[in-house]
Amino acid sequence: MAKRQKLKNVVISDEELKPTTVGYLDSKQKGPILLFFIFAVLIGALYYMPEISEYVNKNILGIKTSNKDQDVIEDDISTDKIVEVTDDMALKVGDLEFRDFSFNSNSVSFKVTNVGKSDVDLSSYYYETYNESQKIIERVAISNETISSNKTLELDITTKNSSYQYISFSSIDINNLPDVELTNNTLSCTVSNEEEYTYNFSNGSLVRVIYKLVKEKSNYDDEKYNGLLSSYTEIAASTIVDGISNGLSNNEYSFIYTKTIDLQIVDKANVDNALYYSYQESANKIAFEMSTKGYKCN
Repeated sequence: MAKRQKLKNVVISDEELKPTTVGYLDSKQKGPILLFFIFAVLIGALYYMPEISEYVNKNILGIKTSNKDQDVIEDDISTDKIVEVTDDMALKVGDLEFRDFSFNSNSVSFKVTNVGKSDVDLSSYYYETYNESQKIIERVAISNETISSNKTLELDITTKNSSYQYISFSSIDINNLPDVELTNNTLSCTVSNEEEYTYNFSNGSLVRVIYKLVKEKSNYDDEKYNGLLSSYTEIAASTIVDGISNGLSNNEYSFIYTKTIDLQIVDKANVDNALYYSYQESANKIAFEMSTKGYKCN
């Protein structure tokens, strides 16, 4: 180990601009160790620079920084309840993102991505269509599948109505359905000009259903129309069941068949149509489920 030399007495020259020697250092004095220490400090500073920067911004400068794990939205995605139909629209409902829509008459396809951290049951989600006044036209269940976190599914659904201007996706709990306003304790649901279901309620509970079917002669050729008229004439004249009555009226242009079911009297075994529903069913459930089948209720 080199022996440290003592500094010699220093004499400061009083001559202008003349260099002055202050002392001498041993050439072997810990040069490599000092360089290693400097490099270690620089490397450490670079490695921890993000944390140091965040600490300084937050605690000294008072600048809020964004979470580096935060999802980045790469395009415009709407979180509005109802959006206008466009080729490049994208919607976000809860943890689900809907995009890449393709419309073809009564069918629509799209991709749904779960951007959340938990699986999502799609059975409570519905595709809703609206007219230009943003009045709902139809509500269709999108899928019975469960979508995992960070996964994407391609879905295809069919609507009964292809003419609509706005859409939305809603998550609806079957046990917490929207309220329905009844007119004279009655709810009427139609899917076309031919069929109508009329539900009568007492204290909010279903008590009677009236089914009406209208057939216009102009919509069929003579053979088809006469065959339908003959079939429904036989049905109307069939054996009477307690709580159920049939009726038929016709003229030269059309015929109307009606079936009235008194749910307070009729045996459940004789209720052969799920759309008649059960005694004391709620208006909310009937209106909601009929809307998912393409019926418009009011």
